[in-house]
Formats: sequence, structure tokens, C-alpha cells
Amino acid sequence: MLSRTHKWLIVASSIVVIALAGVGVYAYERYYRGPSDSVLVGTWQIEDGCIDCTNLIALKPNHSVIGFSDSIAGENQLDYHGRWYAGGQVLVIHYDTPEEAQSIVMRILDTHPEVIRVRWSGHEMRLMRSSRMPPQASNQSLQSTAGRSDN
Repeated sequence: MLSRTHKWLIVASSIVVIALAGVGVYAYERYYRGPSDSVLVGTWQIEDGCIDCTNLIALKPNHSVIGFSDSIAGENQLDYHGRWYAGGQVLVIHYDTPEEAQSIVMRILDTHPEVIRVRWSGHEMRLMRSSRMPPQASNQSLQSTAGRSDN
């Protein structure tokens, strides 16, 4: 049979273990788990110091991405399309253009509903939420096809 001291020691140890587990879960959620996909979905303007241009990316809920820009050459220029993935503190955008296929890897530093701070190629940048819509696809391979009708 256990003495009263042993019983209190077991209860106290259990409380300490539960408290440490809570601190561990909190630390993981706060510092190591990345944002959910819903935070990232939308159109983002990249503040990268370009004076005569505006670069934007549209992250869709189905994990497709469209990169477009405004510059002296014109507005709503389709730059690329591809797929995006997020996990932990990393956002990866993989795209294909007729010239190249590339993956952009960004480390997510901080997220807010209207601003995401990232480190991209060694530089800290901000992605600002934008109400802009991406341009329609400029060639047949990028356009969605109409569904079959049952006539």
C-alpha cells in the first residue's frame, strides 16, 4: 500500500507532466507550426523595391498560383502559372513558363491577415494583400475548358 506522501508525489508529478506537455504544445503551435492554407489564399502584392513595376501572385484554394505584373510595358501581364505548397515555415511556388521551370522557396517570418513577411533569396520582403484579380489566361493551354453539355 502507498503512503500518503507517495500518493501526493504521484499527483504532483502528474500535474507537472501535464503542464510541461501544455507548454510544449503551445511552443510548437506558436513558433514552429506555419499558417494554415486559408491565411495564404488570395492575391498578394510583392513589395520588392521595384520602382517601375508591381509584381503580384494569386494563391488559389486549389493550390494553383498565377504570377502577374504591371510595368511600363503594360498592366496585368501574365508572368507564370503553377502550383504552391506550404508547410511549417516554408512557402514553395513551383511554376513553368515556355522558357523555364523553377521553384521559389520563401521562409515565412510572420503572418497577419493583410501582410506576410517572408525571407526570399536572403532578402526580407513583405507580401501585402491586394484586391486585384489575376488576368485571364493568354493562351489556350492556360484557359479552362467548358464542360460537356447533356443534349
